[in-house]
Amino acid sequence: MGQFPICRLNRPCGARTDKRPLLKADRELFATTGVYVRMVHTVILFLAAVSLIGGMAQAPRTPDVEAQRAAMKKLSFLVGKWSGEASVLRGPGQFVDLSQTEEAQFKLDGLVLMIEGVGRTKADGTLALQALGLISFDDESGTYRMRAFNEGRWLETEVKLID
Repeated sequence: MGQFPICRLNRPCGARTDKRPLLKADRELFATTGVYVRMVHTVILFLAAVSLIGGMAQAPRTPDVEAQRAAMKKLSFLVGKWSGEASVLRGPGQFVDLSQTEEAQFKLDGLVLMIEGVGRTKADGTLALQALGLISFDDESGTYRMRAFNEGRWLETEVKLID
């Protein structure tokens, strides 16, 4: 049985080392190997070209922080400490009445509004709810975005102001 093609210095890759006549199986192997090698080279060149093009992509847009601050000032009516009563549905038909407090304050020099909520049961004051929300303004899309966290879960949504 013939040897597989070996690449050596001063010899083209795929050159045969034995002198026996080529069998049909050998020709198929060499043809398949050659196609495979060309295909691998083509894929490598394609990936290299894509990575170069990706590196030449546009630089990230610089956010307009002044536009963000101006938009966030429209939410200043929320800043402060708030308290009141709330009901939370804990299961089918299982409402829990709470004494709820919320504290809202600007962070990052007015670019983010942080709202922290704590709810305690009215019955015995046991901690029943903790939540944290962060609101920011995306100046590129012109929208407010909120990400809220509660009991290991989170959500991200758009916030719309009603005039």
